[in-house]
Amino acid sequence: MRKLFLLSCIAVIYLCSFTTGDYNGIDISHHNRVNWKAVAENSNIQFCYIKATEGTNTKDPKCKEYVQAARQIRLHVGLYHYFRTDVSAQKQFLNFKQVFDATHTDMIPVIDIEDKGNDFSNMEQVNQNLSELIDLFHHEYGKYPVVYLGSWNATKTLSCTCKCFKWVRCLAFYNLIPNLFMKQIGIEDIGGNHTDVNYCKDIQQLML
Repeated sequence: MRKLFLLSCIAVIYLCSFTTGDYNGIDISHHNRVNWKAVAENSNIQFCYIKATEGTNTKDPKCKEYVQAARQIRLHVGLYHYFRTDVSAQKQFLNFKQVFDATHTDMIPVIDIEDKGNDFSNMEQVNQNLSELIDLFHHEYGKYPVVYLGSWNATKTLSCTCKCFKWVRCLAFYNLIPNLFMKQIGIEDIGGNHTDVNYCKDIQQLML
């Protein structure tokens, strides 16, 4: 009987981890359609991170439009850069800075580190390149960037991120990874559009 009770408790916790629960921000790029009226009417949403750049040359075509729209509904707004492992940190930073200077957002920038399109076979080189990019962000903006990671395990190999706030893609299992500064916890239907939703435990610490 006791064993059955314990298994039931585990099952409840497991099932609860598949619900998004509380969130207070969204992240978007040109891939997303956004119903800004619905976002404005959603009292949960206080901040929005928008893709600005990728690598050394790519700029998100919707970035400036989305920044303006988010500002109009009084959200805190930040930009993120999609990191490429195999190209110059200096050139990646300059690419991002061009967009940042044109938008003047109010939140700490984010470096988005994901598997897609990247090569992590030489972690020493990846850490060196990423460390240089983090230092460039810190020197320019006076604060270390937030680092978005596709999984919590990535923090073990990306040692250069130790001074940065971590934003981790938890999705279904976010309840099982407590005490993170930021979590991407799921996808919500907001005004008919599927949108990534996130939780930050202290939004004020995201302010520049």
